[in-house]
Amino acid sequence: NQIELSLLNLRQIMFLPEDTEFSIEVPEIELSPREQTPYTPMQVYSVAVQEQPEVKSAELRIRSAEHGLAVAKGGRSPQLSMRASFGTGYSEAFMDFLGNSLSFADQLRENRSTNIGLTLSIPVFNNFQTRTSVGRSKINLENSQLQNQIVREQLFQTIQQAHADATAALKRFVSTEKNVEALQEAFRYTEQRFNVGMVNSLEYNDAKNRLAAAESELLQSKYEYVFRVKILDFYLGEPLSF
Repeated sequence: NQIELSLLNLRQIMFLPEDTEFSIEVPEIELSPREQTPYTPMQVYSVAVQEQPEVKSAELRIRSAEHGLAVAKGGRSPQLSMRASFGTGYSEAFMDFLGNSLSFADQLRENRSTNIGLTLSIPVFNNFQTRTSVGRSKINLENSQLQNQIVREQLFQTIQQAHADATAALKRFVSTEKNVEALQEAFRYTEQRFNVGMVNSLEYNDAKNRLAAAESELLQSKYEYVFRVKILDFYLGEPLSF
């Protein structure tokens, strides 16, 4: 019943339709003995800060605010603009001084008009709008820089927590592995004593159950540690594979 409920829970988490067939593959994972997790928090952070999208987004907001400040400061500079126009017209009633109708090409040539002009605008007093705009842009830039710092600090704290979780999972795995070895030895002695009638079946089953529970806890701690290390791999930008 517990297995069926677990499979149902997994199917619901994966949003699989009820008629979808799936099987669970148990990967063969061998853990080499080690005293500490493979990376330090700073090693993970130095890579993650270059790859994580929230950090890149915060940096782009800073660049956008810098351009916004430059645009606001541009309001203090004189502006030189140029305009030009070209026009012509055609009318069937248009005639020369002899009363002859002019052709379309002649009228375009005779009636054309051109215009060109330059305008220089020097900001002297614009109700302090430019100064206000520059001040707001500076505040926006400072907010973007502070937000970038917050994002980086939050990322480092998250990595620190992930590293601490991986370290705790490793310690649990090592201690559980030693516990299994001790219970295996204890069960071997209990089994020998049971075979010669020195212990009853209740003591024998108790030793066997304690060993089975320890082996189950060892498997749980093993995959817990693998999962925690994979979280660190994610921040390192490595593919999630076994």
